[in-house]
Amino acid sequence: MGLEYVEIVMEVEDEFGIVVSFDDAFADSSEPVTYGAFLDGMIAAVREQNPDVCDPKLAVEQFVHNLLITEYSVAPEHIVRDEKLFGPNLNLG
Repeated sequence: MGLEYVEIVMEVEDEFGIVVSFDDAFADSSEPVTYGAFLDGMIAAVREQNPDVCDPKLAVEQFVHNLLITEYSVAPEHIVRDEKLFGPNLNLG
């Protein structure tokens, strides 16, 4: 797991007032983690820990998408659900 990955998790935690355990299945997988699996884990954590967030799916997806573009210079066309977080296009590792 790369520093960028940890930073993004921390940004999501701060934005949505949650705490994410790195022992969760989406963060501790022997298989390459996809952007979609990462989002699903973050959305589940927000739903569970902060029920005040209106439409957690949309809120988390928009927040992470914008973060990848503005802070990590990821091209928008590379931000797709089946893209590997540590692959050549997102390269968060």
